[in-house]
Amino acid sequence: MPETTSPREVIRLKPEIFVGCEIGDCGCPEETYLFNGIDLIVHYEPDGTADAFMDGGDWGQVETTVEGMTRFAARLAVFAWARDMTQGPVQ
Repeated sequence: MPETTSPREVIRLKPEIFVGCEIGDCGCPEETYLFNGIDLIVHYEPDGTADAFMDGGDWGQVETTVEGMTRFAARLAVFAWARDMTQGPVQ
């Protein structure tokens, strides 16, 4: 993902449904989304690291970590990753 993202790209990366934000067991904020029909949880650490978990039920689970970003930049990077993971095989 490029260093800067145009507003048009931000809109294209926007998830389908924002489910909510809560505080995890460790005290860190977590956001939950329904992204292309799959549950996406983004967990923000105080050091700028964001952990993302996608749970596709029978399709399986995947996770990634984004490091050293603002919350907004980390969210965009996670959305780009989630979009890539849910696009299906490349033709």
